[in-house]
Amino acid sequence: TLDSFYTSLDSFEQYTLDLANYWGVGEKGKDNGILIAICNGYRHIRIHNGYGIEKLISDEETKKVLDEFFIPYFRQGQYYEGTIAGLQGLTELVKTKKK
Repeated sequence: TLDSFYTSLDSFEQYTLDLANYWGVGEKGKDNGILIAICNGYRHIRIHNGYGIEKLISDEETKKVLDEFFIPYFRQGQYYEGTIAGLQGLTELVKTKKK
């Protein structure tokens, strides 16, 4: 989660992408990580899929997880529950695709 202090609303997406690249999310050399960035102050959430994970799940599938798992809870102010539901949704999606 990010406080709005760290970035402006206009640069939120680029900041979180730079953060994912800097941290090297996922396995080294596989670029298979997923970064979930949530900023309550801006009411924004962004999921960045590494190129390696994009072989399993598409951006459209990721958006569906956002819309079905994260957003309904977030709209009710239930950020913890939405984050847990979203993580479970992403985990199940990846598991299903790995089979």
